[in-house]
Amino acid sequence: EASSKADLYGYKVAMSKDGNVVAISGIYNSEVHNMGGHVEVYKWLNDKWLQVGKDIYGTNENDQCGTSLDLSADGNIISIGCPFHIPENGGGGQMLVYDLSDPLKIESIQINKINVYPNPNNNILYIDCEPQSDYVIYNNIGIEIMRGKYEGRINTSYLKQGLYHIKVKSNYITYSNKFIKL
Repeated sequence: EASSKADLYGYKVAMSKDGNVVAISGIYNSEVHNMGGHVEVYKWLNDKWLQVGKDIYGTNENDQCGTSLDLSADGNIISIGCPFHIPENGGGGQMLVYDLSDPLKIESIQINKINVYPNPNNNILYIDCEPQSDYVIYNNIGIEIMRGKYEGRINTSYLKQGLYHIKVKSNYITYSNKFIKL
């Protein structure tokens, strides 16, 4: 969803052949880089739209990531045009291509490990991060399960047993790790 009215969220939309995967761009999104743009991908599953992976952001200021957008027929490959990207060595424009069949590999900013404990855990999860950092927990196939602001601990009592991935965003750096829920 748009972080502000100025994002131009919905500037481009792409859909898989069967209509079960959709990608939406907001070319003026400035969450990571001023007018860097971003793309979100959703999949229709269990009668609702669920986000696949995380938002994909332009890598530089003014990239306008998502100006062009396309999905493969099966919805597993996305190509994203960033026409105003200026690389360090000159030139211009960038095409980002991602394999969405493993959404946990979709990374657009620096990824570092973060300490998650106890691991495995029963009902409460602790992470070494700044207070009020944003976190997202994904199941093992990349479907977002929960999100929030870290307030000293995370209640995991309602999660089913299994392997989960947690990503924590703090100061434009994303930290990630896996944990097991018993």
